[in-house]
Amino acid sequence: MDKDLNESLIGTNVFVVNEADRALGGVVAGSNGQYIIVVPDGENLSIAFSFIGYKTLRIPYTGQTQLNVELETQGVELAGAEVVGRRVERSSVGLTERELVTATQKITTEMLETAPVASIEEALQQNGQCGYPHKCGTGG
Repeated sequence: MDKDLNESLIGTNVFVVNEADRALGGVVAGSNGQYIIVVPDGENLSIAFSFIGYKTLRIPYTGQTQLNVELETQGVELAGAEVVGRRVERSSVGLTERELVTATQKITTEMLETAPVASIEEALQQNGQCGYPHKCGTGG
């Protein structure tokens, strides 16, 4: 369940972890956030809950038959983005490769912070780093 919104997180990963940090089995929470997991015999086991964009939560397993948890969001700051473009031309039957062109451009957070743009695509276009403006998102 989302701690702030108080909503079920459909698809939350629920798994049993041993003290060596090895997953021993797991399931995915259903549409109402419910799950059923089989906990193997063992000592020092934990039940872990994970979902993209949320902090993973581990609870020591002490024989509980029901666990209701709330996950907290976890923001991630990107240091930059890398855009890779490729063009491959093949024969009419797709067997021979005639041309392979690869372009890689990097844009830093400093470039994004100083550019008056709303997206990475716009920043690439504005900085002249997109060789194919119509392929950078906003063109036709």
